Amino acid sequence: MTSLLRDLRMRNHQVALDTMIFIYAFEDHPVYQAVLKSFFSALEKGEMSAVTSTLTLTECLVQPYRK
Repeated sequence: MTSLLRDLRMRNHQVALDTMIFIYAFEDHPVYQAVLKSFFSALEKGEMSAVTSTLTLTECLVQPYRK
């Protein structure tokens, strides 16, 4: 776990999520896979919170829609 993620969890911060974090998670990006797993686990456990926009959903659906 990165020090930034650990700091966010300790302070119970809310973070804003951009489209790329979801795309990296969906595609199991080899560079970010471990930190994303920890990040989403912390979110599921309620150790931190996050928000995103409806635009993120739209952008995440572009590739599946094309296929």
